[in-house]
Amino acid sequence: MSVSLIRSQSGDILMFFGVKNSPEDLHFYTRRSTDDAKSWSDPVRMHDEPGYFVMNNDRVIQLKDGRLLAPMAFTEKVWTSSEAFRTVVYCSDDDGRTWTLSPTKLEVPKRGAMEPGLLEMPDGRILQIIRTQVGMIWHSYSSDRGETWSEASPWTMAVPESPSTLIYMPESNDLLLIYNPDVDLGAGHGGARTPLVGAVSQDDGKTWSEPKMIEPDPEATYAYTSATVHGDRVLLTYYYAKDRLYSLRFKSIPAEYFRVSKRD
Repeated sequence: MSVSLIRSQSGDILMFFGVKNSPEDLHFYTRRSTDDAKSWSDPVRMHDEPGYFVMNNDRVIQLKDGRLLAPMAFTEKVWTSSEAFRTVVYCSDDDGRTWTLSPTKLEVPKRGAMEPGLLEMPDGRILQIIRTQVGMIWHSYSSDRGETWSEASPWTMAVPESPSTLIYMPESNDLLLIYNPDVDLGAGHGGARTPLVGAVSQDDGKTWSEPKMIEPDPEATYAYTSATVHGDRVLLTYYYAKDRLYSLRFKSIPAEYFRVSKRD
């Protein structure tokens, strides 16, 4: 489950995926391809710590200096009244062959800190965004390449209990956030996972533009977005669910659709 693919600076393609055996045994593995995905190495387990680990699709990042970071959330056993997810980050300095665990475990109230995403910022810090049950994205920063993290705290965007995806806009330092905007803490998942929208920040997430619509159908749900910049377009994949049927949807959107005028 939850596959990530990344083209390493080495030229290899790395595949990351979870293997779920029980409510207390979900762990992640890697495979490597040196021939553009014609063949793959045997799977190698990334970590030995016990528990139920979650890493969303499209979450592994590679820093400019080559270090790989894999953000995960874990709990001892899922679907229990006492479960409380915490986020952790695994680091690799040998192109994904071995991984070390950051000592920082981030916590959030209620069900906990879930489904983190990472972004390397121009000043060298790493930003971590976190899914929560409290109606807001929470966040944390690392100033030491993912080794340690600041205490998690609320960020600046209200969202339901649904994962959001954060990237940089093409050829700029503007942030683009893909998310579900409607919050209803009395509803399942803290609000419906519809619509799907994108908003831009020109000040590192302090303020946001008016959201632009990506998917408007109130009878459908959309989430778990992967986002890739290709030229002057933003390529998105995400699940689309309606009438109890799930499918995968792809959209190629001109970056200009999201872009906002530069401030003075």
